Amino acid sequence: MHNRPWFKRKKIGFGYSPQTWQGWLCTFAFAGLLAGSVLIVQDWGKDETSGRNGAFVVAAVEIMGFMIFVKRNTGEK
Repeated sequence: MHNRPWFKRKKIGFGYSPQTWQGWLCTFAFAGLLAGSVLIVQDWGKDETSGRNGAFVVAAVEIMGFMIFVKRNTGEK
C-alpha cells in the first residue's frame, strides 16, 4: 500500500480537491453527514430561529473539522 495523499491543492482557485477514491469517499460521506445532521438539529429547536441557529453551529463545527482532516491528508507540511 502506498502513501499517496488523498487531496491535492487546486491549480486554479482556492482550496483542495480529492485525487484518490479515498478522498472522494470521504467527501461524499462528509456531505451526507452534514446534510443529515443539519436536518436533525433543525427539528430540535423550540422555534424556527433556535433550530436554524443550532443547525448553523453544527454545520460550522463539522466544516471546520473536515477542513482540518483534508489539510492533514494532503501530504503538505
